[in-house]
Amino acid sequence: MLLGSGLGLLIPFVNGFVTRDWMWTTLSKGEYYVFSVDASWLVIGISGLLICRYYLQKKETVQKTLRNNEGLTDFIEERTPILHRISETKL
Repeated sequence: MLLGSGLGLLIPFVNGFVTRDWMWTTLSKGEYYVFSVDASWLVIGISGLLICRYYLQKKETVQKTLRNNEGLTDFIEERTPILHRISETKL
């Protein structure tokens, strides 16, 4: 996804270098179809990068939480049988 987002960001720039139709010139000439394609690729690329950033931060946070909770496994295992007995009792 990161590679695709990077390539998506490059499309408007490559289009500008090859055809000399930069986004601001196409907009001023009234070529809205060319501008909309370039703008769409920019939005797709930026949103993909933001999604990658959010996902990677979320993944790192989960890994840190799991590493920090390694010492709590004994406590959780000790409490589990009590909670299990409570849940088995009939009301």
